[in-house]
Amino acid sequence: MDSVGEEEDELKDALRTEDIADHYAVSWDLELGKGHSGSVRKCLNKETGEECALKCLPDDAASRLEIRLQMRVRDCPNVVRIYDVFKNRIQLPSETEPSERLLVVMEMMPGGELFERISKRRRFTEREAALVTKQV
Repeated sequence: MDSVGEEEDELKDALRTEDIADHYAVSWDLELGKGHSGSVRKCLNKETGEECALKCLPDDAASRLEIRLQMRVRDCPNVVRIYDVFKNRIQLPSETEPSERLLVVMEMMPGGELFERISKRRRFTEREAALVTKQV
């Protein structure tokens, strides 16, 4: 089997089709952030009580590629960890009808979005910029 087929199989093996609400309490009305591919909401693991981030993506080729790439680097300490991936039909608060979504449960990263933090600052010292760059 070629590597693309193997990667697609890896994603299929990771996809959970049961209702995300059985495992996570999702704050659908609380949007933590929004990217070019989807929005991020807060959720709580019902079994462990751990706070997580939930990325809501359309179920399309680009989203599947994004998830596969993130799964490929999951052992890197500088990449947010994926805990679960669900495929559910949901309706987000801003939508008029439900659609198929890939719901990616990830490690919660405190501190907000890096872009927002950088935008609020008028300037950085060379040392501050080096520290941020090193962390990224």
